[in-house]
Amino acid sequence: MSSFCKCETPPFHHINFVREELGEDQYGTEVALEPYKECNRVWLVYLIEEPHYANSGRWWRVLITPSERKNFISMLARQFIGNKDWCYIGGSFYNSQSQKKPDKSLFVEKGLTYN
Repeated sequence: MSSFCKCETPPFHHINFVREELGEDQYGTEVALEPYKECNRVWLVYLIEEPHYANSGRWWRVLITPSERKNFISMLARQFIGNKDWCYIGGSFYNSQSQKKPDKSLFVEKGLTYN
């Protein structure tokens, strides 16, 4: 990233973003694009909530460039995030702490949890 912006530093507050829902992917996971209001950088957000399991909510957040965004659909989200060098993760599964993770192996089997 070329310059520091608050969009790069947790915690991430929904009031600072404009949310564009892309729908669910083939795994039933919510996918959205969230441009930051101040710098217009766009973040891809991948959100899993399993209401039948306590503390199962987790999300991944990665930057997406204008060229990557152009024809982006929700079905591509999981693979897209898995191919990135780093991402932010958070949610009740992680005690609601946001963390930057530099690992490409984001998804483990069906649980989609972070190692």
